[in-house]
Amino acid sequence: MNHPQTETTFRFWGWVLMAIAWPLGLALQASVWVEDRALSPATAMGQEPAQARQPAVEFSAKKIASAHLENLHHIELKPAQASANQQAVNKQAIWFGGSPETEAAMAELAASGVKTIVSVDGAPPLVELAKKHGLQYVHIPVKYSALSRDQIVSLAAVLQRNREPVYVHCHHGKHRGPAALVAALKCTVTDLETDTLLKTFGTDPKYRGLYEAARTAQPLQAHELARVPEKLPEAIQDLSPARLMSEIDCSFDQLLALRKVGEPLENKELPAQLKTWQEQAIDLEEAFREYQRLLEPQFPMMPPEQQAQYRQFLKTSLSHAAAIRSELSKAVDTPEEMPARLKTYRTNLEALQQSCAGCHAQFRN
Repeated sequence: MNHPQTETTFRFWGWVLMAIAWPLGLALQASVWVEDRALSPATAMGQEPAQARQPAVEFSAKKIASAHLENLHHIELKPAQASANQQAVNKQAIWFGGSPETEAAMAELAASGVKTIVSVDGAPPLVELAKKHGLQYVHIPVKYSALSRDQIVSLAAVLQRNREPVYVHCHHGKHRGPAALVAALKCTVTDLETDTLLKTFGTDPKYRGLYEAARTAQPLQAHELARVPEKLPEAIQDLSPARLMSEIDCSFDQLLALRKVGEPLENKELPAQLKTWQEQAIDLEEAFREYQRLLEPQFPMMPPEQQAQYRQFLKTSLSHAAAIRSELSKAVDTPEEMPARLKTYRTNLEALQQSCAGCHAQFRN
């Protein structure tokens, strides 16, 4: 026997329950999708990740006392507790610090289990000395002003392809080395607090390009990894006093353009231009430092009087270059002080020009 009223009642409450449950189910499904996508930014951008979704990774870093390696740190990556359907993450040990330039330094690295050394320093590494201790080199020279995506991906590839401990170094192990390493790690460990790490490692905040490169490093893509050659150069022999002097000239010429700027506060494009000039100023200062480092072995071959004069010219030029970089950084940070900062900047730029002219007149012309 049919009961129209009862059937109508069931239908009514059925529609009510569907109206309540359907949005809840949709919301739950959406929240799971967002969580899954949040853990895979590459997928969210419509790109293919290099590997399947990874479990959380435990990251630890510790400074190690060493008589042979400056600012030596040991980093360990290991998987956190993973569920049955998650891909395992291999435990990995990474070291970074200053340039290993002695037998004792190379021996210390070999004793620590290191098999591969990655230099991001500009100077060619001591490949033959490393080979004596069973170590192989990869050379990826970077600047102080920025890290390119190719450089970051190349280092990330080296780390992924080597299960044995890897040592990453620049000159002093404080700026380019840690920044390049943290940027490469950020490609796979996306929740790294990069700014905090770099400050802990001693990376100077004045190298904003290095901080930004690490902070904004994107997840590593499979097609990027595939493009990195299996064998990377062990030494790039293109750093020379002549090349560095060419870089100094190039940076200086670009910085000269700022002398022509009129009233700073009336130029709306100046803040953006200042950041570009700031990068040039960093490159200028560091090129002088590298130039001085490359010439150091040649100084003993000069007559004592000439040696003292040349050292003084370099010291004076480096001082003015550092002041130029400092004033531009302060102009970017404090726009209200920009006119005064740019005035001091121009004074140091002119002083640097005079110092270079004096050095050229005595030692080059």
